[in-house]
Amino acid sequence: MLKLSPLFANYLATSALEDCFAELLALFAALSQDGQFRLLSRLQCLRIKEVDRFWNELFKPEGLLSNFQSALSHASLLRLASRSYPSRVVNLIENGLQEMTVDQRISITYLTKIHLFETLKELLFRRNTSIESLRCLIMLADSETENNYHSATNLFYGCFRALHTQFPLSLQKRLNLLKEIVSPEQSLQVRLLKVNAIISSIANQITWTFTRESDGGEPLDPPPNLTWGDVWNYNDALIDLLFIVAQSKETILAEEAINALPDALAECAILKALPETDIAKFQTLVEWVLNHQVTLPVSDLAEALQRVHRVFTERRNKRDEQGVAELQPYIEEIEILIARLEQGDFSTNLKRWTGKWTVYHSESRINEEGKRVYRNEEELKNLAQQAIENPKILTDELIEWLCSGRAREVNEFFFWLGRMDVEKVWIFTIDKIGNAPKGMVAFASYYGGLSQSDPQFISKRLDELTESNQVTAEAIVYSTAYIGGNLVGVKRMEKLIRENRVNPSFVAQVLKCGRWIDSLSPDEYLRLLKVIAVSDLEHAAAVIDFISMWLHSQRPIEGQLAELAWQCLEAAPTITGTEDYDCDQLAAKLAESDIERGFKLLEKLLLQPYGCWNPINQYSQRNFWQLLYKNNPECALRIPLSVALNNLSQYHSIVYHLYGLIDQTENTDILIQLALESKNKAQFVCKIITFEQQNFWSIVLKIIEKFPNSEGIKEALSDKSQQMLNDEAAPAAARLWLEELEQSLKNWAEERHLAEINREQNYRSQAETNLITAERVWAVKKLLVLGELDKMQKLFSPDDLLTILKLID
Repeated sequence: MLKLSPLFANYLATSALEDCFAELLALFAALSQDGQFRLLSRLQCLRIKEVDRFWNELFKPEGLLSNFQSALSHASLLRLASRSYPSRVVNLIENGLQEMTVDQRISITYLTKIHLFETLKELLFRRNTSIESLRCLIMLADSETENNYHSATNLFYGCFRALHTQFPLSLQKRLNLLKEIVSPEQSLQVRLLKVNAIISSIANQITWTFTRESDGGEPLDPPPNLTWGDVWNYNDALIDLLFIVAQSKETILAEEAINALPDALAECAILKALPETDIAKFQTLVEWVLNHQVTLPVSDLAEALQRVHRVFTERRNKRDEQGVAELQPYIEEIEILIARLEQGDFSTNLKRWTGKWTVYHSESRINEEGKRVYRNEEELKNLAQQAIENPKILTDELIEWLCSGRAREVNEFFFWLGRMDVEKVWIFTIDKIGNAPKGMVAFASYYGGLSQSDPQFISKRLDELTESNQVTAEAIVYSTAYIGGNLVGVKRMEKLIRENRVNPSFVAQVLKCGRWIDSLSPDEYLRLLKVIAVSDLEHAAAVIDFISMWLHSQRPIEGQLAELAWQCLEAAPTITGTEDYDCDQLAAKLAESDIERGFKLLEKLLLQPYGCWNPINQYSQRNFWQLLYKNNPECALRIPLSVALNNLSQYHSIVYHLYGLIDQTENTDILIQLALESKNKAQFVCKIITFEQQNFWSIVLKIIEKFPNSEGIKEALSDKSQQMLNDEAAPAAARLWLEELEQSLKNWAEERHLAEINREQNYRSQAETNLITAERVWAVKKLLVLGELDKMQKLFSPDDLLTILKLID
């Protein structure tokens, strides 16, 4: 078939359509929807009066794109129209979205939203429609309920990156749109969207971008010509906007900007050659922190200053004398700001050192005893000592902040507070904190520190609090984890679980860490496991996970402890995360002493649905399987084979995981023996053996000798057909069978190809016979207005024409 170049094809199409508007309508009416789409794709590349008239008719009051609601019903048509009439389409979308409420925009169907999204992506990258398209994206993003690839929010954010390689809108126009952030006329949600757009554009200044191409007749517009000075000025303006929003009376907006400012300012400074304007802005942030003017994340600010200092120090070290002279003053100013921040009051330093881990935390020195001491440890000890000497400085407001979740290192501070609180000055305050779920970590850390000097007092105190129910059960569990394991602690957990005050799995998760179990006797440990497991083994997965730590400590698993472990594995609990590794290690250990029970466990587990531990899973260790296989290869193979043949729902999963797992060299005879027992077993063996291992042909020849005409066996070997057919070393006895296999594969491929053709023809036939489409009715109506009755009579039978005409007013 002759294939024309697009340029020549467009020329021929233009010649054919000249003065043929009625014929164009008739062609559109006669085609199926698929054909109409291809026709319109061609028309968008043509610039002649007949095509312009056709598109204009679509936008007229009775056209398919006359209003936004009608356009939504023909969203794919709207997308094509946008390539020929971008301004007309973007105005239609913008006006339509403005007239809809947020709930109405949310109710737009997913597929329609995808078409709108793709349409706006085309319009965004044309200079004349960029700003309107951004406003449309704002309205769509404002009504989004989830964030994914087809997300208006993500697309909106990306357009404000100064270094976007394709977005054509000038930086000033982008900035003007974002400046509306301070306008109270816009909803809080929209202004929050713009704040996040600023934050995202600064954080992702240099990143990859999908290159977009136009499918229309004209290329997309290029991005504006920029200098680095333009980029720096634009980023400075974005930072200024964040400063304005940070001082807003609207808490949500202010917090978003405040939390982003340190990192955003650091990113802008690092991008520049000299951070002249940013130094002054950092000074403002430091003043805010020291004067408690704004609740700024102090640890973020400290880290941002350190990052800027490190980058410019590295640049200075690589420069000549002139470069050093330029950078040194700025580096010194940053050092002054860092020093000022370190001189803050108790509140400032507490928030700095408990806010989150920063590079400062890793600073260390060697003390007088020759031990390495980390700075964060020294700082937190000092802060804890200040709180003990002057309890008033640790205010209720600070405690609430520490327990709010914003303090990532809160456990370290409260540990040292407890460790140094010899007089137990804070114990009653901490008890009140432990009464709320958010105070769990603070309570447990304090009691953990206090237990270092007086473990007996803490153990007794925890028992009293357990009895009185004064603090949350979770706080009691966490606190118990700080004290070495003993019978008292086991009884405490037993009481909490039996009174349904805490989830048994939570107890296992907490106490398995920190070597708490190392000081327990086997009987004490078994007692704890039994109460965690519950009588019906509801928490079997948690018990298995817990026992893995006992196993890791190389403690013996025997007697009743071993029996409980077997029962938990045999319960086949649903597992998550790394629990499959724990199951495998535990099962392998237990099977060393009872191989028969191990084989029974294997059979039971292979019958379980997805989500339970699969001992032959190729993505796990498979130590348990290897132990069984080494002990008795035939039995280890017969069990999955039997399960697969008797449970078709498990068949493909077992084949998938068992593929290539059997040693074909050592177990050739076993594989042949199993395969020759029945045709189904032979098919199974053919699916799990691999061409790459030795003795492949030895196994296959025995199978085809026994079942020479089995189509099922040919199908089982089909995934290895290419290797088998091209193998020059294939035995002569297999040649005839390989020729038959090759022919059967060709026949199968031909049948599949014909079936696909038939399906496609049926689909097209159904589409073509669907007379009642809005597009076809519209085209016929236009032909009626033009008086082209003869063309309609050529297109449709009288009955079909009558059916269509009944729908036309």
